[in-house]
Parts: sequence; C-alpha cells; structure tokens
Amino acid sequence: MYSIINLIRLSKMKKKDKSFNKKLKKDEVEAIQRPPLYPHAPRYMNDYIDNLISRKDFDFIKSPQLEGAINLGLIAFSMIAIKYTYIWLSDGYYLFIKTEIKYCIAYGILFIIAYDLISGLFTLITFFIYKLFLRGNLKRRELLALHYLYLLLFTVNSLYFQWSLTPVFSIISTTILSSYLMKIHSFVCTNILLHNNVKEKFEDIIKRDKKRRDKDEIQGDPEYLYPDNINLNNYLYFIYCAPSLVYETKFVRTKEIRIGYIIKESLTFIGCCFTILSILSQFILPVTLNSKGDSFKEVIENVFTLCIPSTLIWILIFYGYFHCWLNLKSEICRYGNRDYYKDWWNSDSITTFWRKWNLLLREWCIRHIFVDLIYYFNTSKDVATIVVAIVTLVLNELYLSIGFKVTQPYFLIVMLTQIPLAFLSTKSKNSRRAGNMITWISVLISQPLVNIMYFRNWISATYKDDRSFWCS
Repeated sequence: MYSIINLIRLSKMKKKDKSFNKKLKKDEVEAIQRPPLYPHAPRYMNDYIDNLISRKDFDFIKSPQLEGAINLGLIAFSMIAIKYTYIWLSDGYYLFIKTEIKYCIAYGILFIIAYDLISGLFTLITFFIYKLFLRGNLKRRELLALHYLYLLLFTVNSLYFQWSLTPVFSIISTTILSSYLMKIHSFVCTNILLHNNVKEKFEDIIKRDKKRRDKDEIQGDPEYLYPDNINLNNYLYFIYCAPSLVYETKFVRTKEIRIGYIIKESLTFIGCCFTILSILSQFILPVTLNSKGDSFKEVIENVFTLCIPSTLIWILIFYGYFHCWLNLKSEICRYGNRDYYKDWWNSDSITTFWRKWNLLLREWCIRHIFVDLIYYFNTSKDVATIVVAIVTLVLNELYLSIGFKVTQPYFLIVMLTQIPLAFLSTKSKNSRRAGNMITWISVLISQPLVNIMYFRNWISATYKDDRSFWCS
C-alpha cells in the first residue's frame, strides 16, 4: 500500500513545474500536519499567468519579427469590438432596455452573497459535531453517521430551495453548495486520520502543559498540531478564506497584502462579469430562446452560431473565477497556496486538458476519492481513476441540471461524444499542434451543444418570456 502512495507522490513530483513554485521555508512546512496517507506538500505560487507571460519561452512574442502579426490581431479585435458597440448603440443594449432585468440581476448578486455567508455558517454544525467526538461524547462510527446524515440533509434542503431559482443564480449557488460540502468532508476525514495517528491518550494531549509541548517531540507551531487545530478560528479560515477544498491544519500565508494587486484583479473581475452578461444577453439568449431546433439543419446552424460566443463565455468564466476571483480572495486573506490551474490551453490531449483545468477539484478527488479508495477498499488504480471521472461528470451534470431544471443527462451525452476526439488527441501526442487543435475543436463543439440541449429543455418546461431567464 505504501508503494502505491509513493508512486502517487513521485508522479505528482514529476508533473510539478519547479520554475513556477517558490521553495518554502523549513518552519513553514513543519508547522503543517497531515496524515501520511496524504503525502503531498503545500505549494506556494504567485500570479500564474503573470509568471507564465514573463517566462523567457514567450520572449519571441515581443520580438520585432512578430510585431506586424500582433498588430493585425489587435486591429481585428478592435474592429469587432467597434462593430458590436455600434450595434448596441443603434439597436439598444439588452440589459439596459429592460429595467426589470437589471434589478433582477442586482437582487441575484445580493442573494448569492447572502447565500454564501449563510451556507458557511450552517457548516459550523460539522465543527461542533467533531468537537463532541474530540471530547469523547461520540464514537467514531457515531461521528461518521452524523456527518453523512448532515451532508444529506444539507444537500437536499439546499437543492430543493435552488430548484426555484433562475438558471444563472441556481448554477452559482449549487457550485457554492458543492464547495462547502467538499470542505467539511475534507475537514472530518483528515482530522479522523490525524486522530488515529496520535498514540497518546487525548486527555493527556489536551491537558499537556505549553512548556512541555515546546520541549518535547512535537515541533513547529503547537496551535496547528492536532488536536489544537480544532478551533473556531482555524475552521472559519478554511471555510471562508482558504480557496482550497482540502483541509490542512495550517495553510501557507503571505507576509503582506498588495493593494495595487487587489485593485487590478477587482476591476478585471468586474469587467469579466459585465462581458459575460453582455455576450449571454446579446448573442446567446436571442439564438437559444427563439430557436425551435426541430430540424437537424437548424441545430447545426445554431452550433456554428454559438461556438464562438459560448467559448468566449467559458474562457471568461475560467479567467474571472479561477484567476481573478481566487487570487483576489487569496490576496485579501493572505493565502499562499495559489495553484489553481495549469496551462490547459496548451494541452496536447483532452485528458491532459481536464487534468489542468481545475486543480482545486482534482486535488480533492485525488485525496478523498482516489487515495481513499485504494487505502480503505483496496481498489486498483484504474478503478479509482474511473470513479474520479464519474464523480466529476456527475458534479458538472448536477450544476446544469439544477440550473436548467433538467432530468436528462445531456452533459454526460456531450462528454461521451468527446471520447473519439480524446482518442485522436491521445494518438496525436507526437504532434503537439495536432493534439492541441483537436482539443480546441472539442471545446468549440461541446460548448454550444450543451447550451442548445439545456436551453431547449428549459424553454419547453418553464419558458414564458425573456425576463424569465433572469427573474424568478
């Protein structure tokens, strides 16, 4: 079993790009306690995209040889922006014409903020349940039973409430819910393993004198060593501040907060949100809401019409959330482990693309599904990998199904259509360009297909007029 864990550790070390990561000081690592089952070390990373662009590998872009091509691209992009700005000024901007929709969006934003805060407070029940276990009032089986029962009740009540929301805000709130569920599950599972690793009686550990703790075998900051890490400040920092989905007794912290960086990322995030709303209202909703999609020809036309705006929204969602929002939140909370994504845009296969796209979810799946299946159930690596893939598909299907009130697995169907392209991209690994082109073709086709399928089902079930997409 330990050989398997070592293989996992070695594979992760090989994939780690050392040029982007700063080495941590020795005392920063020692103060972090984790079960030996989870061997990965904390990572410290600044702004990934800024580091990537500043690399010498991209110096050729700044060379005079490509100056004309870059200027052509900027001019073409500016002409497109001017064209659609003129259309908005002449025909009217959709969100500005309908005043009611603006109020619905504003109320929706306030709702998401309140939902995020309230959902985080509800997770405190898990914290107090674990406190009872730590004091000896609950046994391990009772703790797990109460934990999973609360996960079930919390999920059912939240999803029942979100079913009545409009698509955009329902998807966002479901994403928030799933992140909190993953966090509290990681909190309980990690601390239970730490509990099992402690050899001494817990009564002796809790009563241990501070002076003895500094002199004896426990090294590092005692506040972050089990069971002293089970305190309200530590828990609330993990729930509200740390963007990570996996629990650590202590996260690497930065020494200062950069005000200029906060202003830059805040403005960029607001710009991304405004652009997403603009593309959605001006280019996607008119096509999807007014299209019957009865013929195969019309579906093909809609796919080609929506492929560019859908992909742009998808990229903006990635950049706005994974880069701007998470880095902004990390900067305010002085959170140092900012490894949220890799260069997925350079992926030479679809499987590589999905591994680099969302490192937060991937890390949680590796720790609490992949490794746990091997450790607790003695499954093979292939079986654990399949289970991880199924869980990620179910999560993505859940977001869209709750948002658009759909019971058919459309997302799964679209993902299955990517299997031939994934096979081709894997076979094209000798040609990075061919594999990367196949990956982008998959993205360009899958995004509009998902939009068409879910919008058609939502229109046939609940659609009344244009405002119903934004207003409950």
